[in-house]
Amino acid sequence: MSNGGVPSLKDVCDTILTICKSAPEGVPQDMLTKRCMADLHMVAMGINQLLANHRIKVYNNARGQLVYKFSAQEEAHKFKGLNADELLVYQTIEDSKNKGIWTRDLKQRCNLQQPQILKILKVLEGRRLVKSVKCVTKKNRKVYMVYDMEPSREVTG
Repeated sequence: MSNGGVPSLKDVCDTILTICKSAPEGVPQDMLTKRCMADLHMVAMGINQLLANHRIKVYNNARGQLVYKFSAQEEAHKFKGLNADELLVYQTIEDSKNKGIWTRDLKQRCNLQQPQILKILKVLEGRRLVKSVKCVTKKNRKVYMVYDMEPSREVTG
């Protein structure tokens, strides 16, 4: 705590990280605000700083709430230098698990144009974050999945 019992931004960030580490399923923002013992503006600044540094990730849970999850330092390093659209495409691909996702579905879910999607995919493939896999069921279709993911039998045959 810094001046007069008011927590500093670093204190708030540390508290948010501790709370997120203790809840792997994610922490809703209202719970973060209550547990941080800081005003809403300070908590928002802490969340934004941690998101910008890739120390936490934001997701929608089953009830449609925004939840924040801890992101390990090694994982944060992988995403350093990616812009918001690239992160959005990566998270959408990550959500597709081992089935992968087609570029048209990426375009619809991310609300981005086809050339922009292709450019982002090229960047993500270059950084070995995602890979393309030929789909057996639909010959002319490539699906994208996280680089370390093993494709499902539906995709590879």
